Amino acid sequence: MYTFKNTEQNNQKASEYETKSLLYLLCMRKDSKDIDVLMIDCFNDVTGGNDSLDALWDVQSKGVKSLRPKTVGVALVTLFKNYFSQIEFNHYILFIPKLREGYLNDESLTTYSINNFKDECVFKIKEGLCTEFIKRNKDDDLKIVEIEDFLSKVTFVVADTEKENYTKNIVNFKNKDIKSKKFFIELFDEIRDMQTALKNNCIEGITISSVKDVLNFNRVIKKNDLEVVTINRLIGIDIFNKNNIPFEFLCEIKELNKDDVKDIIQDCNESLSRTLFNKDSKEEFWTFMEKVVKVVKDNPKKSSRKLFNMIPRKVIKRVHTLDEISCIYFISLVQEGLL
Repeated sequence: MYTFKNTEQNNQKASEYETKSLLYLLCMRKDSKDIDVLMIDCFNDVTGGNDSLDALWDVQSKGVKSLRPKTVGVALVTLFKNYFSQIEFNHYILFIPKLREGYLNDESLTTYSINNFKDECVFKIKEGLCTEFIKRNKDDDLKIVEIEDFLSKVTFVVADTEKENYTKNIVNFKNKDIKSKKFFIELFDEIRDMQTALKNNCIEGITISSVKDVLNFNRVIKKNDLEVVTINRLIGIDIFNKNNIPFEFLCEIKELNKDDVKDIIQDCNESLSRTLFNKDSKEEFWTFMEKVVKVVKDNPKKSSRKLFNMIPRKVIKRVHTLDEISCIYFISLVQEGLL
């Protein structure tokens, strides 16, 4: 059982730090590939989960300048509450600005544990956490051993100051400068707006018996959805718009009747969908897409079939969910958006 308390209401705008923490989970951790869904302002600012929701990454973001050790402790209280809950969280993460010098043993680290704080600062963190927890939970006893165990499990993450550094990592292209800084900042703001829109419905006071109950509240962003949004913005077209046949693809279907054309377009869309939502071949698809974008930009007057023949066979073969005609269809979509 878990009761939602202190959730944001009335469609408050998602903060820059909340969106940065979302994108940090999505694409900037070694285990980001295991995170499939992002729950917005339910258990915490953002909580990541795997596909079956039996592994959870809980993130509290605190974009306050000049955080002191005691206020760091205060900021940990929601994570601490979740540590006590009946739901098992696998990771506890506090997402914060760079702290002023003098608090840490190693100032150069951007990800660290409680052990990186100096002893006197750890004492202040505990003091801030205890004071805030008791203030919010007057009937609960607090044991030192519980605080020690909790703090040993917290990861402190220093936020990057630049928004574009987060969105550049959604799609794993080798060339991170495939689009301008302005493009990636606008993409960040669009994702923040998506996050904000999910705060419309009030869940304050609702009790759930399982993490999966959160799926009923329309407060979830799926990793695949963000990847599709990113791809659409990168190539400038909705790749799943079934009512639009890219102009460059017409020469591939000009000899076919109407029913055959509909079948081919449907098959191509289904192949693209399988490819995008296949976790096992994601990296291979990003490599293929990056090659497609490059050959389209470098050869704006060539047909989609000629461009297909310019892409290395080994790159195409690795994307086993796309056959030849589906590859050509995708190339035509990229041409439609970029040219």
